[in-house]
Amino acid sequence: EKLCPTDPATLYVAVPGRIRRQLGRGVIVKNGADNASIKPLHGIPSQPIDEAIRASRGSIMDDRLIEAANRAKELGMLLPDKHEQLMKEFAHVR
Repeated sequence: EKLCPTDPATLYVAVPGRIRRQLGRGVIVKNGADNASIKPLHGIPSQPIDEAIRASRGSIMDDRLIEAANRAKELGMLLPDKHEQLMKEFAHVR
């Protein structure tokens, strides 16, 4: 489920260590990702939505991240307390 408009030609992948092989055009690898909160979702290592939204600051406009947080809450993908915390962090935008 897409939570906000993004660049569909680009896929960002966070990895804990270095990756030596090319992953293809449009794949951007971020090295040194913190594994502490990564949990499998349908067998795929995944980052919690609230952390992904925070990590996207500076790459995606804050108002779109707020939309993403609201949509995630509506879909039951983001717990109300996590949503409330994000809204406090984005309070300057509203």
